[in-house]
Amino acid sequence: PILVKAPGRINLIGEHTDYNNGFVLPAAVDQAIYMAIGSSGHASKCALISLDMGERYDFDLNEISPIV
Repeated sequence: PILVKAPGRINLIGEHTDYNNGFVLPAAVDQAIYMAIGSSGHASKCALISLDMGERYDFDLNEISPIV
């Protein structure tokens, strides 16, 4: 499996202004999001699992349809 980590940060001032030449003051926090990606052995079956929430969502890629 592949394990990735996205470190947490907060914006003390400014939100979506840094790319508009505005002022921002981001700060790192001691939180992060971790995600593991691996094969389940099934070509179209997927599972999303939240260890913190104790929840699991299983779905089949072949059964996904656009939201109308």
